[in-house]
Amino acid sequence: MSQLSILNYVWVLFVGILLWVFIQFVKRYLIYAIVKSPIRQKRIINSIPIYASLFWLLYGVYVMYLFIKPYPLMGVLVFLVSIIIARKPINNLIQGLFIRFKANIEQGQRVRIGNYEGTIMETNSFDLVLEASSGELIHIPYSTLENEKIIFKDFSSDFFSDSFKINTIQHISIEQIEEYIANLPWTFSNYPPKISIIEEDSNSITFEIIVYSIDRRYLSFIKKDVRVFCNAI
Repeated sequence: MSQLSILNYVWVLFVGILLWVFIQFVKRYLIYAIVKSPIRQKRIINSIPIYASLFWLLYGVYVMYLFIKPYPLMGVLVFLVSIIIARKPINNLIQGLFIRFKANIEQGQRVRIGNYEGTIMETNSFDLVLEASSGELIHIPYSTLENEKIIFKDFSSDFFSDSFKINTIQHISIEQIEEYIANLPWTFSNYPPKISIIEEDSNSITFEIIVYSIDRRYLSFIKKDVRVFCNAI
């Protein structure tokens, strides 16, 4: 019975590792392959850490239950030791849930947190990843943010925008144009393009498109590429 129980615990650990790998695969690859709209991609990616954190909390409770049920005394001892050893990761996990709900942080925002300032690249289950202006990636554990004020910075002075209209006879959707613009090297990824249909009939569609870039010179490149794309698709 003891040997069987140990095998069961090893299996639970193995399943946990597989689930972690699967979550990373979904976050980094599967979403981009299935969801074509960059805006929807961003929304899903921002929500994954919240659901992942809740899942790992429940999974941890389930694993502790497996220990406590057959061996109550040893299970309680293992539970207390695990809490002591893993108190920092657990604290980061719980604090991350509160901070994401309270501060409404998401990927692409520019923030100042204490002595750090940069663009949010990832909101993981245990830490926040900022990209500084130097390109350095800074990992900030959520537990250190408990007493820090998160100041959101304005991007308005860091980019340029331009609007233009395109009339095309091709059958093309707003999602296709969004995806194309998002993949251009000239665009400002923190501000997705704004696209609307201003006129449509049986023969043609007229779009109004607003694009953003960090350099005014790039706006002409974006317009040229988008016009070619809409006419060539």
